Amino acid sequence: MNTMTPSLKRHFENRQNEIDAEKYRQSRTLDLYNEKNFYRAFTRDLQRAEKEVIIYSPFISKYRSEYFRRTLQRLKYRNIAVFIFTRSIEDHELIVRSEIRAALRDYGELGACIVCLPG
Repeated sequence: MNTMTPSLKRHFENRQNEIDAEKYRQSRTLDLYNEKNFYRAFTRDLQRAEKEVIIYSPFISKYRSEYFRRTLQRLKYRNIAVFIFTRSIEDHELIVRSEIRAALRDYGELGACIVCLPG
């Protein structure tokens, strides 16, 4: 008859707990983004959308509207609704307002619903 000693049993329990903890850590990886890898991951998320895309961003630029043009065209083609919530044009610096107007116009032409929020 083969019985485990209490210390051996404790050893196996501890080892199993370590294995379970490692599996949990691997399943809960947290993706952190910076200015170098955010837009690639964000574009990938946009491309995976199945029903709608909701974007809250206080920052709008003509450069980014051009960057996202092809992705938004694909979303429009796939009938994916796109909603962009942003600050009103008046809440931006006077010097960039024309650029922001142009970017919002581009997004609108690509089928996005633009919602400007005050404040």
